[in-house]
Amino acid sequence: MNAPHRALPDAEPSFQSHPTKGSILKIPCRCGALIVDSTDQLSHKAHLMPDQSRFVALDAIDEQVIDPIADGKLSKDDAYMRARSIFQASTRTMWQCRSCGRLFINAQDGSLHCFAPEDANTDKDILALDMSQ
Repeated sequence: MNAPHRALPDAEPSFQSHPTKGSILKIPCRCGALIVDSTDQLSHKAHLMPDQSRFVALDAIDEQVIDPIADGKLSKDDAYMRARSIFQASTRTMWQCRSCGRLFINAQDGSLHCFAPEDANTDKDILALDMSQ
């Protein structure tokens, strides 16, 4: 079975993809489009959680959030922040070019890697929430 995307090592932008707070991230795509990340709730942005992190994150939420709340040792506001912190530490950010469908994924070291669709019919909204459900 063929993989739906192939890595393009020479397509990696030469910058780190960690914007400072309040800044706007702009990723230039090889197709000429510009991927802009300036706010939350973007349909072309997602948070990737590696399978190896899934149960680590769930266990951390159990141990660092749910158990302390059940024991009366953690406030509701602190629980919210701790759960968000666990989630953020477990994920990497990814973006999709709406023009060509390329995916840009942050590596663990913060570098940005690009994966290109094999054909032009690739869904350009693969990261968007499916509103039909």
